[in-house]
Amino acid sequence: QKYVRKAKRKITDLKAALSSAESSNVKPVLSKTAAPYHRKIASQSVVQGDSYRAAGNLSMAADSYRDAALRDPKSLDANFKLGAVLAASGDLTGARDAFLAANKLDPASGPIKGNLKKVTETLSKVGAQKKEAETGNLALGLELLSKSQFDQALISLAKAAGDKPDD
Repeated sequence: QKYVRKAKRKITDLKAALSSAESSNVKPVLSKTAAPYHRKIASQSVVQGDSYRAAGNLSMAADSYRDAALRDPKSLDANFKLGAVLAASGDLTGARDAFLAANKLDPASGPIKGNLKKVTETLSKVGAQKKEAETGNLALGLELLSKSQFDQALISLAKAAGDKPDD
């Protein structure tokens, strides 16, 4: 009886918080009694993400980790793993954001700092490559052509030819 009443009260708190948030377009502020449930569901989402990641389904793993990070923003595991999966799938901006969130939770962590540094450096290199492609570098155009990145290679080669029509 005592546990049933306690569970009903928690459910009532959750419903009240969610309904007030829907009507006022404000992020719900859940009672302290609801927080353990969110952490438990978040940890289950992390485990689910781990199984998707092991199976090679990175998009589903990212969804699971993102769900866990939203349910428990203080989950270092969820934010770190989300960053790793997003980096592996090519979403470097999302990976940087996830690693930054993880870094706020544990600023002394070496693996987080290392991955954040790698992602940030890769983003800056990609930005430099895009800038070079826009300016039209012949060597870059040939390199892109050899990598079968035809659209970018054509843009780079056309701009290089436009800059030096006599060559």
